[in-house]
Amino acid sequence: MALLGLLALPPATGAAVVPDLSEKDRSRLGAGKLVLQQDTTESETQLVGLMLIGAPRETVLAAVLDFASQSRRTSNLKTATPYIDVKLPGGERDIRVAYELEIVGRTVRYHLAHTVSGDGTQVHWSLDGDKPNDVEQVDGSFELVPREGATLAVYRSRLDTGMRVPDFVAKVLSESALKGYLRGVRDRSVELAK
Repeated sequence: MALLGLLALPPATGAAVVPDLSEKDRSRLGAGKLVLQQDTTESETQLVGLMLIGAPRETVLAAVLDFASQSRRTSNLKTATPYIDVKLPGGERDIRVAYELEIVGRTVRYHLAHTVSGDGTQVHWSLDGDKPNDVEQVDGSFELVPREGATLAVYRSRLDTGMRVPDFVAKVLSESALKGYLRGVRDRSVELAK
């Protein structure tokens, strides 16, 4: 089945919220390209990235949670070091990670609390308020929607550095980082699937 046809299928499991896609975006996604969107409401703007990855959901999840390799996949990320990884009642996992990022020539440190759903179809994160953070807000999610022979990865993220950065610079930096990160997840998924 063609990748474009896979997009029309309902998810095999889970109830992921996939943004509305134009025909052009559906075609790009079906061709294995990254699709970026801004999801804007009255009070916030969220960057959304979608990519169809030719690997099973479990393999893509392993790539997403491979924090040790994230700094090799993301140009401005210096380190990503897990400091807590525990199973919660109901099968969820709580993974806490310390990040060190280079933004506009400045080192920024923050800590994220990741919650992995029991079925492995979603990862949500937000700032760990028990740790010191150099940013105002970071939160987001990864939804992994199984498709026949592939996984649709839907990434949503909001980042407020608290630094004065012109909007157009912030947009370029965040889109560039997201592109690199999602391509890195795709490439790592392919490596793990071998």
